This record gives sequence, C-alpha cells and structure tokens, in this order.
Amino acid sequence: MSSFLESDIVKELIDYKCPRYEEFPDIGLYMEQLIEFLQSKLRVFATSSDEKLITSTMVNNYVKQKIIEPPVNKRYSRCQLLLLYVITILKQVLSIANTKELIEMALKMYPIDVAYNFFCVEFEKSLHSVFVTRDFSAKSSASKDTEYSELFRSELLAVSNKIYIAKYIEYKNLNDNSELT
Repeated sequence: MSSFLESDIVKELIDYKCPRYEEFPDIGLYMEQLIEFLQSKLRVFATSSDEKLITSTMVNNYVKQKIIEPPVNKRYSRCQLLLLYVITILKQVLSIANTKELIEMALKMYPIDVAYNFFCVEFEKSLHSVFVTRDFSAKSSASKDTEYSELFRSELLAVSNKIYIAKYIEYKNLNDNSELT
C-alpha cells in the first residue's frame, strides 16, 4: 500500500492547474451550464464523488448578497464564473463576508484578469508547498508585494492546508474500508 503522499489523491492535487482567465467561456452560460462547468473544474477538491462544491442555491445566495452581479437574461458572464470559482475555493476557510471583502480589495487594485491569474499562480504554489515541499517561504508572484497580496497568499495556504487534512481523511477512510473487505 502506498502512503498518502504517494497516492493518486495527492498526485491529482499536485498536478492541478487552475483554469486561467482565457480558459473560461467568453459567452454567457445558463445556471445549469455554469454549475456543470465549475463542478468539473473543482471536482478535485471534493471529498466524495457526490459532493457538490457549487449549487444553484449557492449562486443565487451570492447574487442576493451582492457578491456577484445578477445574470443578464439568465446568463452568467466570464467574470461571474471567475468570481464563483474563487469564492468556492476561498469560502472553505473564510466567511462569505470576508471572502467578498478580499475579492473587492483585489478588484480595486487590479483588473480582474490580473487579479485572477495571480490567484491561480499563488493557489498552485500553495498546493505544491502543502503537498510536496512543506516549505512555505516561496516568493510571491506579485509584481509588487502589498498587504493584499500577502493576505491572499495567507488565505490560499490556509485553504491548501484544509484540503490536505480533508484529503488525508478521505484517503484513510478509503484504505480502511478496502482493508475490511
């Protein structure tokens, strides 16, 4: 039996690449399409095959709470998809109110494509730090270190550590069950 860090569960997380800004559809998506798209991009973080990381109820709540803009003609834009992707990841550790505040800070400082691609690079680095090196001193990919960039990096390390714990428990449960049969 291979150890947790050599498992397929961890390999999938180590190899994970966030979809970049350009990879998100540039056409409006209906709710069902949005859910399917985001679920496919986030499934690696689920701890069971039937776990829903994003639902239409969640999306509707984010619209009501003014975290994202309402859809136009029932279609969600690329920017709304990006925000929902980021919210789904960050809400694992932060409250929705704090997630909203962190996103608003980012969008005041940078265009959405720059802020989002920074998020991607730093999230991938934090997953690598947590699952591979256990070295949390990697230099920021921000062109200029700011309080915002350090807040975001700290949040992404917290999310990555939470994922580590959840995936370890998933791995242990899968192996305990297979040994019983």
